[in-house]
Amino acid sequence: MTSPNKILAIANKFVDKCGIGLPVHNVDNRQERITMLDKKNNRIIVDSTSVYSAYENYKLSIEDYIQIIISRELGRYLDPDYEYRSEKIDRGYEFVTKGIESDTIKEYMESLKKEEETVAGEIGRQFIREDLYESYDSLNERYVILAKEKTGRHVTSTRIKLEISEMKRMLTES
Repeated sequence: MTSPNKILAIANKFVDKCGIGLPVHNVDNRQERITMLDKKNNRIIVDSTSVYSAYENYKLSIEDYIQIIISRELGRYLDPDYEYRSEKIDRGYEFVTKGIESDTIKEYMESLKKEEETVAGEIGRQFIREDLYESYDSLNERYVILAKEKTGRHVTSTRIKLEISEMKRMLTES
């Protein structure tokens, strides 16, 4: 198994090679995403345990796999509309949390998330060697599909939690 320090070293070396001053940090908590742009703290977060587990599913070297997943985060970082879309998605979750939810809001949030992933993939592709394009494009397509599904599941689970909470409240008032 590749150590977390080696994974971080590979990722930071790649980011430096791309000429982008964005540090990569490890968070070993088996998060839902193996990489994540932390725009607020101006860094990329990597879950090295998940990176290693996911890498084993691809016929790539660990270096090539890390370059592919980090390139997507660099694409997100360089996307001029990333923060705008993120704010809109967060706003949609606020509506859902307050019980103001509709299929239109859910579809809009899914659309924004799909667009975010697509744009990140398109921008990030510039950092990939040509021999990795096929693997990169395949992984990018998978991320786009998963992002849309995850957004829909999150909205649905939030709606269910609100309904359960409301039922509990009504039962205690009776």
